[in-house]
Amino acid sequence: GFLNKEVLQQISKIGLNIVIRCPKSRMLNLENNQIKAKDIFKDCYNGEFYYYHKLRKFLNDRNAYLYNVKGKLVSVCNNKECLLNKTFFFIFSTNLEYTATQIFKIYKLRWKIESFFKILKSYLSLSVLNRNNIDYVDQRINLSLSGFFIVQEMASEIKTSFYQTLKLLQDGKLIDLFEKSFKSSCKYFSYFVLDL
Repeated sequence: GFLNKEVLQQISKIGLNIVIRCPKSRMLNLENNQIKAKDIFKDCYNGEFYYYHKLRKFLNDRNAYLYNVKGKLVSVCNNKECLLNKTFFFIFSTNLEYTATQIFKIYKLRWKIESFFKILKSYLSLSVLNRNNIDYVDQRINLSLSGFFIVQEMASEIKTSFYQTLKLLQDGKLIDLFEKSFKSSCKYFSYFVLDL
């Protein structure tokens, strides 16, 4: 997500490297000039963008300061049309040694985390917790994670997606596989009994 000034400065003080999305209207310092992120690459020729075929993206980068923190601003174009129209989105990294492609790959990993949270909220009933008791919430999260691991193991066994496996399980078609996966997954988590 987007970081505010205080968080970014505190993180850089303790020496952590970060990769964050940068809004196109965010003001950065580039060669002692204040400039919006969207304007930093507007004078670049199309040939100045590196096409990374594995990601199917056009990338370019410049060193800049965000809130007085030195880093690298990466401009990303999704396709040739976006490149010609100068329609970019931006990623900021405090690690100057990373290439633009490395920064983009790290940023892409974030979506795996978002997908995991979506699964927990949408399919494992963690979007609404009916109690404020910390023990109840802790047990509910652990139980949901346990269920996630079981279904994920089943999905890898039958080589389908998490969602397809969950649907098959809900339809009662994978009971034997569930029992097998449950037994093999038990060693990774503890049993929790919810006082419903």
